[in-house]
Amino acid sequence: MHEGSVEVTAKNKTVTVKEGFKTEVKFGQMPLTPSPLPEGVNDFTKLRELKKGEKYHLQIALDKEFGRIIADKYLKKRSEVEDVRTNLPPGGYYLRISLFTKDGFESRWSDFYYFVREIGRAHV
Repeated sequence: MHEGSVEVTAKNKTVTVKEGFKTEVKFGQMPLTPSPLPEGVNDFTKLRELKKGEKYHLQIALDKEFGRIIADKYLKKRSEVEDVRTNLPPGGYYLRISLFTKDGFESRWSDFYYFVREIGRAHV
């Protein structure tokens, strides 16, 4: 749950999932006790190598509210972030990234990063 809270009921058991937490409900079973969402990305310049089944979710937009998204990709290697950035036309862009875990949960978005793509390179 990224914002607010929700009640989840299955097999006559209800759990409240608050902001920053997750639960899982397997077929025919009660919901699991809520646990924290995966830790978010704090510094996209220091991304760790991904474990098996993980992905980075990258978005690049023309505005800091991410209303005009021009790239929305799931990446299997940290090096792919730079590939996406350097293949953009010259201009100013906003980037954010989250971690998608092998069990299907997504962390919160990182803070946005503004960068300028000049001809031949990109700077933060």
